[in-house]
Amino acid sequence: MLVHFFQDSLTGATQKWYMSLDCARIRTFNDLANAFIHQYSYNSDMVPDREQLRAMTQGDKEAFMEYAQRWRGFSAQIVPPLEDKELTRIFLKTLSPFYYERMIATAPSNFAEMVGMGMRLEERVREGRLRKESTPARNAKRFGNNYPKKKEQEIDMVAHGGYQPGYPTYPYVANISPSTPAPQNPYYQPQMP
Repeated sequence: MLVHFFQDSLTGATQKWYMSLDCARIRTFNDLANAFIHQYSYNSDMVPDREQLRAMTQGDKEAFMEYAQRWRGFSAQIVPPLEDKELTRIFLKTLSPFYYERMIATAPSNFAEMVGMGMRLEERVREGRLRKESTPARNAKRFGNNYPKKKEQEIDMVAHGGYQPGYPTYPYVANISPSTPAPQNPYYQPQMP
């Protein structure tokens, strides 16, 4: 009777496997249980670990909530289970720089709070209140506020109202001998103490 109840609980690939079993080899429920364990024992060998969890990333088109659910489902398979503090810390490190930079300052205390914060950030992006910036250009240096460092010419253009060429270069420097008197400024009057 257990064999019949067992087959009712199967779906998809496991049901196809059950249907392909040789009836002559399965006489008792223990025979069926051993065959099942032999067939699907690879699942226990492929248990995810913390390193795989740390390597997960959010897909380009994946919503924050979808990623959080996928990540949390994966993390639930880890043995021994993660404590909430470690769970939150690892999840934060898997986030893109957009989410990470905004969440690290507030340090959410648990996973649910972090997911709520991520969803609010995503909503602000949809509303146009925040912008997800693409990764910085390779040549641009970034400062703390994520502003690119301007080149000197760009600064000169702003300061002087247009493009300013660099300082002229001279092929030689004139040699002034000490015997030659320096020109005097007729308007210069030395001050007396």
